[in-house]
Amino acid sequence: MLKDRGYTVSDLELTHSLSDFLSAYGHKPDLDRLRICASLRSNPSKKKAKHGWHVKSDRQQRKLTPGDVNLAKQNEPPCWKLADEYSVKVETFHITDLLANITKHVLMPKFEILTVGEKQKLLKKYNVEDKQMPRMPENDAISKYYGLEKGQVVKVTHNGALTDSLVSYRCVT
Repeated sequence: MLKDRGYTVSDLELTHSLSDFLSAYGHKPDLDRLRICASLRSNPSKKKAKHGWHVKSDRQQRKLTPGDVNLAKQNEPPCWKLADEYSVKVETFHITDLLANITKHVLMPKFEILTVGEKQKLLKKYNVEDKQMPRMPENDAISKYYGLEKGQVVKVTHNGALTDSLVSYRCVT
């Protein structure tokens, strides 16, 4: 997921087989050992940490930074309270949602995130506004996977046996 969001992730992290993972971490891994730190390819100074942790009552033990990803077994209210308090974006994924890469499914169309410039050209070309475009909810699985925010536009390309290629656009709401 981090690689698809534009972060540099080592090939070793990407090519782990289940047996390699189990031999390295065991059947009940310590979530602190699963931490991965990756930098943004376009801006190496921006780092994202992928965390597996539970918020402790002592706020000094864990400092939140922008872009933290929280892998949780359930929604943890203390996590949201801390995120609001520190004004950072914290994304929470249920661990079972990350077992399979939904973008690699055979029936899933190809998604391409448009830049601000590409979005403006698209809106001008079709003479529409954001609110007139087909919508994609911010809590949609694909939207969450790519870390999309409100107002971003996604190009969706469907390839099928009956049609050569069908392109549509969705605006995240």
